[in-house]
Amino acid sequence: MPYGPFSSQDLATGSHVPTAYADEFIAYVNAVESQYQSVKKAFRRIQAEENGNVLLGSSLGIIGFLGRGFFEGFESDNPGITLHCTEMNDIQCDEHLLEEDFGLAFSLAPYHCDFETVELYSTPVCLWVNEEDELGKKEVISLSDLDGRSLAMPGIGFKCYSNILDRCRVQGVTPKTVLQSSEMFWLYNFAYEGRGLAFSAEHLGQLPFFSERGVRCIPLEGVRGVSGFRRCRSIGSRNPSGFSGNTASSTSPVFRRMTLA
Repeated sequence: MPYGPFSSQDLATGSHVPTAYADEFIAYVNAVESQYQSVKKAFRRIQAEENGNVLLGSSLGIIGFLGRGFFEGFESDNPGITLHCTEMNDIQCDEHLLEEDFGLAFSLAPYHCDFETVELYSTPVCLWVNEEDELGKKEVISLSDLDGRSLAMPGIGFKCYSNILDRCRVQGVTPKTVLQSSEMFWLYNFAYEGRGLAFSAEHLGQLPFFSERGVRCIPLEGVRGVSGFRRCRSIGSRNPSGFSGNTASSTSPVFRRMTLA
């Protein structure tokens, strides 16, 4: 039995309008086109890896923590493989990995179930605090200390933003203001000028150019940043059920080598 028609004539205007058949068919066409583009991206990535070019995504800050020596050591131990890394915020990194714009990525927890993940490290989330601030003498900053205070940190698009503010809401803590910036030098200077508390990480407080007297890097109680090395599961085997902390081993040789680097 033939199906159709895909259009009908509007008696009032004389124009042709799509029917329910057309609506259903265009949804099918869009789904096929999306799958086709996904397969094209996957094939390009596979071809690049076969030629020794590995495309990596990374959340901002992880490359600085690992250091260039990490990548130079990996390439030295794996001749013929060249790493090409693009940095972006946490949400963009996850989205690009899901879209298979690159096959592997360094990103932060929480982990999406579409990713196979090997956790690499966990580090305390810290705050830059001016030494003249009453909190500057503490060894650990509690969430309650943020109540009524001005806070600067990476904003929407970074998982630390929702992580810290969600914890504050649960505990009934309300910062006076929350300013958003992913520029670490600006965040450091925000605290240095005594304008408020600013997001940092433990390893940043150990860097020589952040050693200016007058500012301390103090851990935020109970808050840690967890980084993982990830790849997207193969097409057709995805589980879109949401986020999970589970990890899974990978069959990808490059993924396996990188996690052992």
